[in-house]
Amino acid sequence: MNQKPENIIFRHVGDMRRLSYIALAQADQLVATDPQAAITLAADTLAAARHAGTNNFLISRLVQSALDGIVTNWIARRLPDLPPDTVSELQRRIATLPDGGDWAACFQNEKRFPESMLDQILDLVALAPASESDLTARTLRMAGLLNDGKTVSISLETTDLNFWIQTGQTRHGVRLVSVDLKRHQALLSYEGRLVQLQLEGRKLVDLDTIHVTLPEDHPLRKMLEFLPGKHPEDLPQTLFQWVTVTQEIMDYYDALIASFDDFDFANSTALYERLSLAAKTLTMDMGSLQRTAAHEKIRSAQLTAVLAAAATGKPPADVIDPITQKPFRITPTTTSNGTGYIIESEFRPSPPPPTRLVIGPEPDKR
Repeated sequence: MNQKPENIIFRHVGDMRRLSYIALAQADQLVATDPQAAITLAADTLAAARHAGTNNFLISRLVQSALDGIVTNWIARRLPDLPPDTVSELQRRIATLPDGGDWAACFQNEKRFPESMLDQILDLVALAPASESDLTARTLRMAGLLNDGKTVSISLETTDLNFWIQTGQTRHGVRLVSVDLKRHQALLSYEGRLVQLQLEGRKLVDLDTIHVTLPEDHPLRKMLEFLPGKHPEDLPQTLFQWVTVTQEIMDYYDALIASFDDFDFANSTALYERLSLAAKTLTMDMGSLQRTAAHEKIRSAQLTAVLAAAATGKPPADVIDPITQKPFRITPTTTSNGTGYIIESEFRPSPPPPTRLVIGPEPDKR
């Protein structure tokens, strides 16, 4: 399977891709007779790409990147056929387009999925039979519960203190990590341990004594069976492991967000490699998306350069690649009308070829 972003198999990706090709095929027919209408179609397709990514979900952002690439390649191919005033209008239209989705914001939203997954696991084992933690029960107990619909407050007692605590708070060495939506249980961090507090029975249970077995028909198990290199048996086995792995994934996303725009691919790879096997089973190496973002940034710089140079009738010169910080390589091509060239970066997404834009028809193959 071709792993280019525009070929990722999601139905709405394919639909948007087909609509883009239909619009650009119509633009092809208009270039000779009505170039302004042709570039309007191209600019509108580019606008649709930008709007597709504005909800800042990864799949939508990939749609934006895919459509952006399709339109950019079309503009490059037809650029020698466009009059100077049409090129100027196209530049103006592109300059007014929204930026679209933000990659770092996508990762922030992506954190919702491990959180939701943990909520499902917590619901699955909400009142699972398990032995009460003698160690915790000797020094901590639940005294009361206040639930106003939005906020849950729990009254706790230690050997010498009585206090109320809400989600996210840490008081007297106890942190209330979370309370499930059904108000069946809470997760506490206490004396270096994660503890389940079963709210109805006021029972404290160490999480590593609660085993989690996903049903055979659970969607997560089914998904892992179809993904290469992923195996259901590598999932966490206890509730403690699920909580720990979820936090590990959240920390991974936070680290990516902090360094995403640095385009330090070695660092991104190292962040992923440091994950446990269970965490790798539940996420992916997001470095590939960072490379997609770099490819997109280069492609945008290339398009800006070739549009600016179109008025001169010559290829651009001494344009700096925003990722490698080296000049783009310009290579004239042999085409039917002799107007083509390739503007190329040394940056290579994985796998090759390098990031390049072909101006004019595809070079003649000899």
